[in-house]
Amino acid sequence: MSIKNIVFDFGNVIGIYDPERILERFSLTREEKELFIKEIFEDPLWKEADRGCSYRDVLFYERVKELPERLRSVFFSSVARYDFEDAFMPQKDGIEELIRELKNKGYGIYLLSNIGLGFHVLQLKRSVFRFFDGKFATCDCGLLKPEKEVYEAFFEKFSLTAQECLFVDDSAENVKAGINAGMSAFTYNALYEDISCLRKRLREYGINADI
Repeated sequence: MSIKNIVFDFGNVIGIYDPERILERFSLTREEKELFIKEIFEDPLWKEADRGCSYRDVLFYERVKELPERLRSVFFSSVARYDFEDAFMPQKDGIEELIRELKNKGYGIYLLSNIGLGFHVLQLKRSVFRFFDGKFATCDCGLLKPEKEVYEAFFEKFSLTAQECLFVDDSAENVKAGINAGMSAFTYNALYEDISCLRKRLREYGINADI
């Protein structure tokens, strides 16, 4: 069955998620950065926020009280912001052009992303989303990739056939789950790989976006 739809993750596919880069704005010491990353970005609550149960300022309320005052200030100036995803996850160079080209080629363009409630701000501010036929954010359903129910809910919401979808995600675990759900899929990490790498992998599936 031929590929008719391209399904993109957001973090480190469309937008760059890099805790080190996020913290560069705040002139922290190496020790302060390491503590913040450990206590916030690497805490299981970080991923749980993508279920949409609450904003991160609420989820981390008790944890933040234990941080040094300087790091509490950083928390409320960054990850606690309701527009965190837009303010701190810059768009990958060249990704919007690629998606536009794929759209012009007739492919359905979809989002399937673990992402918090800040997505509702993000999608209003990023012009790339005008090319999408459907956007599935986990904060709206209480699920997370790689749970199989996420993929099932995604297909059902947009009436898609799994075998007609090609899924791009930075997580090998999520890609494996996507394949198990019936999609073609591959990993791509925008933090480390140029957009030309993504174009090359798409061509391996017979998809040439170049006009």
